[in-house]
Amino acid sequence: MLYIIGILSIITLGSFIWTVIQILKPEWFYKAENEANLKRKRPWWYLVLGIVGLIVLIVLWIQAFKLEFVSVWILTVVFSLGSIKALGMVFFYDKFSGGVTKLVGKMQSSKRTYATIVISRGILTICSLLAALYFGGFFGVVK
Repeated sequence: MLYIIGILSIITLGSFIWTVIQILKPEWFYKAENEANLKRKRPWWYLVLGIVGLIVLIVLWIQAFKLEFVSVWILTVVFSLGSIKALGMVFFYDKFSGGVTKLVGKMQSSKRTYATIVISRGILTICSLLAALYFGGFFGVVK
């Protein structure tokens, strides 16, 4: 269970930091995305974090089978479904980069689209924080 709490805490912290960057310094976000899209090459850190994410997902599945808690199964399925696009971005960057270029362009031209993305990331940060607290036993016994 400690593994799950640790992973959720790291995800929450990373998501929080990225949300703050998107609010305070949106030019950093655009610079990173534009650089990747102009070069038409996957940044090295995409691959590294993608491999780490894949390892996390595999270990999470092992934990789901080992712990046999319904809540861990739900978390594992949600993470697996949420990881499909991210894994595609990491391992099949050439096929996905065109869509990302369009999305980043739309975000740069529309403050409303950008705000929607930032708000959705904020909501995901809160959800991962609540999940970490749940698995940490803050709300009672984990089932």
